[in-house]
Amino acid sequence: MCTFYLWAYGHSGQIKILESNSRSPVFHIFNESSRGLASIRAFHAESVILTTLAETLDCSHATFIANEVLSHDHN
Repeated sequence: MCTFYLWAYGHSGQIKILESNSRSPVFHIFNESSRGLASIRAFHAESVILTTLAETLDCSHATFIANEVLSHDHN
């Protein structure tokens, strides 16, 4: 899903916006999982949280890398 957005919005300015927007879910998941750590452990949902966080980080890193590549192409 994230790759499609990077392909569709190939301009550096738009990628910066996507990069900024992709950070918010990472912080949200981390913050919420920190607050609910006791519940996560009680229901043995560690793998679900880790998978969600990994997918979110992948998208966040992809937008960061795309921004770096595009910004170096224009210099």
